[in-house]
Formats: sequence, structure tokens, C-alpha cells
Amino acid sequence: MIVGIWLLLALIAWAAGVFPQLPGGGEPSAEAGPEAGGDAGTRRDADAGTDAETPTPPAELDRGSDPSRGDAAIPPDAAASDARPDAILEPDAILEPDAILEPGLAPALGGPLSRVRVCDAESVAPTLVALDVIGDARPELLVGCGARAHLLAPRGSADTPLDFVRVARFDLSPPGGSSRTRSGGAALGDLNGDGYDDLLLAFVHESGTGAIRDGALRLVPGSATGAFGEPSALASLAASGVLLTDLIPGGTIEALALNRTDSFGRRASEAWIFEGGASPIRRDRIAVGQGARALAVLDLDGDEYADLTILGSGRQALRLLFGDGTGRFPSRTELEASEGQQLLVGDLDGDGSDDLLVVQAEGLLRILAGPREALEPTGISFAEPLMGAALADLDADGRLELLLLRAQGILHLADPLDEASSARPLIEWQPPLVGAALLAAPLDATPGLELALIARPAGEGEPWDLILMPAGSGLPSRGSLPARTPLEDAPLSLRLRLP
Repeated sequence: MIVGIWLLLALIAWAAGVFPQLPGGGEPSAEAGPEAGGDAGTRRDADAGTDAETPTPPAELDRGSDPSRGDAAIPPDAAASDARPDAILEPDAILEPDAILEPGLAPALGGPLSRVRVCDAESVAPTLVALDVIGDARPELLVGCGARAHLLAPRGSADTPLDFVRVARFDLSPPGGSSRTRSGGAALGDLNGDGYDDLLLAFVHESGTGAIRDGALRLVPGSATGAFGEPSALASLAASGVLLTDLIPGGTIEALALNRTDSFGRRASEAWIFEGGASPIRRDRIAVGQGARALAVLDLDGDEYADLTILGSGRQALRLLFGDGTGRFPSRTELEASEGQQLLVGDLDGDGSDDLLVVQAEGLLRILAGPREALEPTGISFAEPLMGAALADLDADGRLELLLLRAQGILHLADPLDEASSARPLIEWQPPLVGAALLAAPLDATPGLELALIARPAGEGEPWDLILMPAGSGLPSRGSLPARTPLEDAPLSLRLRLP
């Protein structure tokens, strides 16, 4: 079956131009994926005496070709329940263009915008991550829509608006009953130690009232083709955040996942640490306080060891866990953070060391790297609520700038250490949007960065859109957003059922 998956992606490559063409060919198989669950550590002990079937090596993909357009529409959601890991998505245009907003009145940021529907109205706070899954040094976008994740690759050229075609879809089995699923994000890295990057997907199951029940952490292995192997269940937990990083200098990649055990603060959340290798296993559980919602890893105290930062709920919501270089965190401190919503890591002051930025609805907290006793947050407030933020070097001068997402547009702070009064509009739109995520990355073949955000019009029943724009000249820009267009698949697009 693995061979079928690889060869199917080869057909996608040949037909859509998003991936390079294969030197060989073949027919996809149709074998359902295994059902699995529970903690990876328990499974490895129980199955230690069994021999796993070794898949036949897939055909090799030559990476790095230029993208081109596909022309198939998104498949029907009803087909998801019968999907197999190597199922081909059939064309069926159920997401019709929906021009809620009038066409743009002015070009944005020196170039055109595009706006594509990616998540339905029932999706709770979609996630957006830029990951180089294909391995061509140009990231793809992974959009988390509840129990579903879309992998989108760029297409078009410098003369056309930047947009994306879907090349893969990952579906987690729904929890059943009145539960709903929230995406906990994604991470990319070589967790199983085979030399190829793996995709880690996180999910949280909630009741209709928002009470957390459980969730899932799923591993999709990579390969030399740039495609995917058979997905597996790494653990069952309410994974509200995930990272792949090296906690031990010179050690293997490890996975960190937040287990947000309780929405109402009755039980402490935990950080689960999984040791990398052929059979990743959980090696530690760390209590990190109530309501954990975001995590970050950086050397905050300057001792050259990785420290763990957790953003939770309550008054002392920011928890700093200081590493000792062995993968343990024996010392910690708590700082007042007032219900933050996002953590960003980057060199804010230009001294060569990563600093920490906490994004709150009402403003920002900045913590500059230095001795532990000097780690004090400094805050700035904004008149309008913030919905997200991103750090990026838009002008390529070697210094990071700060982008702030709000309902009416994006603010630009040329120096992240400046006061709120220094922020200037980068782009403004009407009517206002509800934003879920913002990032800046080199998404197309042209020099410079592009901006991507997940947002929807205010109001009940509105779907979520992916809005793309080049971060070029012509600032600021004002106008309405372009009409919504449907998400298109490559002529052949891969669907993977997650166990």
C-alpha cells in the first residue's frame, strides 16, 4: 500500500506540476489504514515481540520543479468517512465562489491579493503553519480545520496572484456524539530518525460547550520521495500545541506536546516529551499549570541550554521552565501575562539571541533574553484588540519587524521594541474580519516574503478563508478584499485517513 501512496503522489506531481515528475509509474493500491490509539509508550512495550511489515521502497521523486496550475475542485465532505489512505479525491465543485465582499478597490502591498475558502463555518479557530514538507526550500501551507488538515502548495507565477492548490488532505476520525474537534497545530522534523522529515498533527476534542474531553497526536512519516508513509497514533491526549526540537545539545529530535487536560482549571495541564527514534516513546510528563494553550522553546537565560515556555490561563499565565542540558527542566518561574493567546520567538533587539514575545488581545509583552533574575516583561497596549501577530524581516535589512493582525487590517511595527504609537497600517480592509492566524514566509518563486492569514467575515455561519498577499511596496494600502474563490485540488490529490 505504501508503494501505492508514493506512486499516487507521482501522478499528482505529473498532472499538477506542484511536485516534479517521476521517472517511473504504477497504479495506486486500495488498502485501508490501521486503527490505533493510546500512548505510544504503552504500545511499544506491548508490541515489542512482533515484527512490522517492511514496505517496498517507493519510486524516487526529483524535488524542486516549478509549480503550475491544477483545475480540479474540492471533493465532497461526505466522502471523508469512506476515505482510504491512498484514495483519490474526485472532482466535485461543492464550494462555489461566494463573493460576500466586493472585488478589491486597490492593489494590496504592491501586488494582487487572493482569497480562498479553506474551512467551513463550524471549524473552531483554524491553525496555519508554513512547513517545507516537499523539501524544495519553499514552504507549503498546512491549514488545520478541526479534524481535517489541508496541505497546500503554491502555484502560478510572478505575473498572476499568488494562490495555492491542495495536494493532500488528512482526516482524523470524528470523536462522535456532540463533540467537536479543534486543531492543535502541526510540526515538521525527523522524529523517527530515518533522515526524512515527519509530519506531526495535533488535535483536541471538545464538547459542544467547549469542555475538553481528549484528543490525538498523529505521526505521518516522511520519505526520500517527499511523500508520506502510513500514519500512526503517537498518543491520545488533548494536544493544544506541538513542537519538534532538540532539547539536548547534539541529541536527537524530540516531540513536545501540550496536554490541556481541563478547560476550567480544575486540573493542571502537562507537557509531554517524546524521545525520537524508530519507535518514538514518551519519556516525561511535566505539570505546567492550568489552561496551557501555547508553547515555545528557546535559550532565554543565555546558558546555551533549551528552555521551555508555556502560555496558560490565570494571572501568572506565563511559565518559564529552565533546561539543564539533559532534557530536564529543574527550575522554573512564573510571570504575569494576563491571558495571552500566542507566543513568538525571534531576536527582537538585534543582539543575536532569541527573545520572547507574548501576544495578548490588548497588547504585547516582550521578554528579552538575559540572566534569569533580569527576565521581566515589558508591555505595550493597543486601542483595538489584536487577533494574532508575526515576526518578519520585510525589508531584508537583517532586523525583524512586527506584524499585528486586527479586525480592520494589519499593523506594521518597524522595530518590535517601539511603542504602540509607532505602529502604522500595512493594509486596511472593510468590512472587518475575525482573524485566526497570521504568518510571513517566502511562499512563491519571487524575491521577498508573502503574507498569509486565516480569517472570516464577522457574523454567524461564515466560512474561513486563506488570504494571501505579497509583502512588497506601496504601503499602506486600503480597499475591500477580493471575492472568495473555492479551494481547488490538484487533478489527483492524496487523502490520508489518520487512525
